[in-house]
Amino acid sequence: DRLNDSETDDALFGYDFSQGYTSLEKTAQSRKAPPGPVKKWLDERRAKRLQRQQQVEAEEDRRVDDVLARLHELGKHGLSEEDRALLNRVSARYRNRNR
Repeated sequence: DRLNDSETDDALFGYDFSQGYTSLEKTAQSRKAPPGPVKKWLDERRAKRLQRQQQVEAEEDRRVDDVLARLHELGKHGLSEEDRALLNRVSARYRNRNR
């Protein structure tokens, strides 16, 4: 009779606690709620912002080659204010990428 009691103690409430509570903790962690509409919206917004930023950077990288060619031919004074601003932006971006 005592043996039967110990067997039922091991499977208390239909769960084997011989491993401790670790499997219960894993089950609780693995049950994540699906992302809500706000999280989805924020994720989409971040992705679109990143895509726009990458497009702008790619376009600036293409333009910088032309500006550098003009800089070589005409010198710094031959560049427009917009060209100098472009060179400063791209230069700062490349400096920050290496950090």
